[in-house]
Amino acid sequence: MAQDSSILKKYEWKNRLLLLFSPTHNTTYQQQLKQLNKHKADLTERDLIVFYITEKDIKTSESTNYTNENKQALLNYYKVNTDTFFVILIGKDGTQKIKQNKLLSIEQLFGTIDAMPMRRREMNRKSEG
Repeated sequence: MAQDSSILKKYEWKNRLLLLFSPTHNTTYQQQLKQLNKHKADLTERDLIVFYITEKDIKTSESTNYTNENKQALLNYYKVNTDTFFVILIGKDGTQKIKQNKLLSIEQLFGTIDAMPMRRREMNRKSEG
């Protein structure tokens, strides 16, 4: 991860991150939240932390609040247009796995995560132990 995404550095190798960018709490953003809220246990099992980045503020699913400078750094680093909905999935290795400006289905989210080598190892360890 580059310098500009330094607030994300502390999550590297520990958590997967889902960045939700939305200028307002628009319909797509609301639908995305609804989907994620229905699958909280699955998100936790996949070590996924959600960042909610709106025009007003930046928060996480673990109740961490960040500053406007942090928000601006993420907008700049990921080259996200501030007046559009965007969702970005970042793996534990810090690399971007998905970036799109439309609703991310739970199937696509979990399918992408579950296909990752690190996630496959996690699932194997769980089934063995």
